[in-house]
Amino acid sequence: MQFLSGVANLVCPPNCLACYESLERDDLSHFYCGECCRKMIAEASECCPLCGSIGRMTPKLGKSSQDLPGCGECSQQEYRFSRTIVLGHYTDTLRLLILDMKSDRDGLLSTNMAKLLLKTRERELRDLAPELVVPVPMHFVRRIFRGTNNPVFFAKEIGYALGIPVGMRVVRRTRYTKPQFRLKPRQRYRNVRGAFAFVGRKKNVVGKHVLIVDDIMTTGATCNEVARVLCEAGAASVSVAVFARAMGKYNPLDSTEKPIDA
Repeated sequence: MQFLSGVANLVCPPNCLACYESLERDDLSHFYCGECCRKMIAEASECCPLCGSIGRMTPKLGKSSQDLPGCGECSQQEYRFSRTIVLGHYTDTLRLLILDMKSDRDGLLSTNMAKLLLKTRERELRDLAPELVVPVPMHFVRRIFRGTNNPVFFAKEIGYALGIPVGMRVVRRTRYTKPQFRLKPRQRYRNVRGAFAFVGRKKNVVGKHVLIVDDIMTTGATCNEVARVLCEAGAASVSVAVFARAMGKYNPLDSTEKPIDA
């Protein structure tokens, strides 16, 4: 099989899934070229360990960022998850790929993006010691029209790589919600409140650390609500992994608008 794969690569060299340039041997594990990877991957030190926001780890009130539970944007928020692992900013190449994922029914883009995240953040993921990975569920109506749910491919790749089970039927979206990108931060939190329910076996969750995966996080409202459901079902702790972190319109320097979630 490896011989046939090698012959195929010689006859028809694989191309980057983002820019379509020919790939080097080192890029064949995730099918993104080195230049596109540099555009997509953020430095781990730039990412808030709590909410995953990028480039906002600034000291407050004379304290160092290491003394804070989160960044300047989320340190006062109450999340039901304790850690967020992010690949990069929701801009440029990464943004276009995630948008393309919406119509990628075979999951090629999601699966290979998961491989890239594993290659880049595997140590952080293993340090979490997750015992179950749960994809953010999609309402069946939206699934009919879209034909795919990207976090499912993401979860399967993470589960396979880390050797942990994937909870496909642990949390269910109980009602159709408006697309989050159309809403303001406060509205996003209200939009998903009560939109998920625990439908799995509690013995598979109780006392365990659960990893939620999704393609993108903006305010954290959706992942926070899924985390709440898991914690109430008995999960010991919950973390989140996403491909991209987008920043909402909330300005932490504007005291007139305090978000419910980051």
